[in-house]
Amino acid sequence: MFKHDHTLLHRSFAMALAAAIAVTAAGCSGGAHTSSAPSDVPQATTVTAAIPVPADASTVAETSAAADTSAAASAETDNAAASATAAASETADASAAAAENAAADSTAAETAAAESMEDGLPGRDTADTALKESVLSEALVECTGWGQSAGSSLRAATAAVLLLQWANEADAANADPALLADTVKAEVNRLSDSQKENLKANWSTISFDASLLLDSYDEISPILEDAGCAEAAKSITSNKNSLSNWEALEHALDATLK
Repeated sequence: MFKHDHTLLHRSFAMALAAAIAVTAAGCSGGAHTSSAPSDVPQATTVTAAIPVPADASTVAETSAAADTSAAASAETDNAAASATAAASETADASAAAAENAAADSTAAETAAAESMEDGLPGRDTADTALKESVLSEALVECTGWGQSAGSSLRAATAAVLLLQWANEADAANADPALLADTVKAEVNRLSDSQKENLKANWSTISFDASLLLDSYDEISPILEDAGCAEAAKSITSNKNSLSNWEALEHALDATLK
């Protein structure tokens, strides 16, 4: 009897143990039991890093081509801007140089004109020859600028003396007639139109005084004294060639002024 009870007890214990083991196994297979952590314990933060996705070859090529095109366009723009700046600079330099040259030419022309107008006539292209054109120019200018008015007799006498002096200095009687004629004509043509007309109007008076000085000095000497050219007139009369030189010049002037 006692043995039988002991056996039952043993079986009951085994069955309870098996049941406890089954419960424990069931709890393990359903997931581990987690207990709630205290609220004041910091929770772990999970950071997910972005992983770049490599572009395929065609995308890379297109991007590179676009960059090259943009760089080329930028270079062309820079080159165009540089060319425009250079062109503007060259134009400005050329304009400045042209202005400077024009100013220099104008100054030179004004200087030359002022120098050449000392005798009241435009400048010559060549220097005086043996006929002393500049002296003739001075004499011809003295034949102009006055008319038949008060003081004209003094101006006429002065002009006559200057022409006689030039005829002697140029040795007009012995000069080549053609050269003498061309020289006289050229110098007369250098006068302005109004001067030419004035010379023609005064020529008869001047020619008369020159001939009177050579033929009858005493008759015209008072006028020569008043004009301040008596000494020059006396020198003319003392030159034995004065008459022939005057006749050569008078003939050339008559031919030019007719």
